[in-house]
Amino acid sequence: MTYGWREPDGAPLGGVELCDQCGFDARTVTDEAAELDQLFAHLARLLDHPYRARRPEPETFSADEYVEHCIDVTRALLGIIADTTGIESRTEIADLHSARLASAQVLPALTGERRAARHTGTYSHDVSAGWIARHLLHDLAHHVLDIRCGYAKLALTELPGDWTAGHGN
Repeated sequence: MTYGWREPDGAPLGGVELCDQCGFDARTVTDEAAELDQLFAHLARLLDHPYRARRPEPETFSADEYVEHCIDVTRALLGIIADTTGIESRTEIADLHSARLASAQVLPALTGERRAARHTGTYSHDVSAGWIARHLLHDLAHHVLDIRCGYAKLALTELPGDWTAGHGN
């Protein structure tokens, strides 16, 4: 997997986040708040699944664990945005629903100078508050894919017999 920050067309490091595994391309984001809201809705739907508590492999999170991680990441990154910009959320993040509400409060206020405000110390380079918002989008989008792949792997274990024979797997 190639994941991370790119410098296309001379953009400074941290200017664009691309992922060849989940397909995230920060250049295509048009409305961070709306896209993040859709990701939270997708995560909630993914929890309505009989495999949600099962790990597809011992070292791979279950859907429940991925969602808890997404809540933690949302809390941390919105906290960095708040510290960097002064934008405060009125919602304490304790679960998926409150993470969604807090994001809906913070991201629409991330405009102009606040969006360009620089954060130092967390990453290997300085990043803008806007970059952090897009990084949050990527993290959640990536974990939606992780959950879906985990569910597929678990479903494959339930197929009868040696179904992989002749299929190159």
